[in-house]
Amino acid sequence: MAMDDKTLIAQYAAEEMVRINERLKDMITSEAPPPEEVRQSVIGDIETTLDRIKRALSQLDINPDDDKEETKQ
Repeated sequence: MAMDDKTLIAQYAAEEMVRINERLKDMITSEAPPPEEVRQSVIGDIETTLDRIKRALSQLDINPDDDKEETKQ
């Protein structure tokens, strides 16, 4: 079963959220404050992921009227 683009993007976003949340959890639960390099790495990771999701979403043709027209034909 092939995934459509929206499902693929949603799956990617969900997997990235879990991965980034794990990194944030590790930072928060650490007994020592995280080094600045680690903090910047996590922030960069979040920004990169958001940019990828934004680019993917911008490529989608989100026009429900077009879908309805295709099913009528």
